[in-house]
Amino acid sequence: MNTNDKFRQIITTLGFKNVRDFSESLDITQARLVDVMREKQKIPQDLIFTLITKHNINANWLLTGQGNMFIGSQATTQTLNPQEAALLEDYRESNEQGKEAIEKTAKALSTISALENRKVA
Repeated sequence: MNTNDKFRQIITTLGFKNVRDFSESLDITQARLVDVMREKQKIPQDLIFTLITKHNINANWLLTGQGNMFIGSQATTQTLNPQEAALLEDYRESNEQGKEAIEKTAKALSTISALENRKVA
C-alpha cells in the first residue's frame, strides 16, 4: 500500500468527507498534505507527530505498512457504519445550535435507554 492509499484509508476510516477537511484537522494546508500523499515529499516528522497525537495513528503502520492503523483499541472504535457516518457528517455540518440540539438529544436518548435497561434487569 502506497502513501496515498494509506492516507485515503485514514480519511475514510476517520469519517472525513475529503482531503481538505482532513488537512484542516491536522492544521496543515491541503497542498502540503497532497504533496505528501503524492509522495512529492516524505512524511514530515511534525505531521507524523500530529497524526499520532490527534488521530491515534500508528506510526509503524504509516511508515512501513506493518501492524494496525491505530494505536491500541482505536481501530475498533473508529470504524463507523453508514448510519453513524451520516450522523457524524450531519453533526459536523451543523451550526452551533444544531450541534447542541444533537448532543442534548443523544444524551436524553442514552439516559432513557439506560433507565429502560435497569427496569429489565
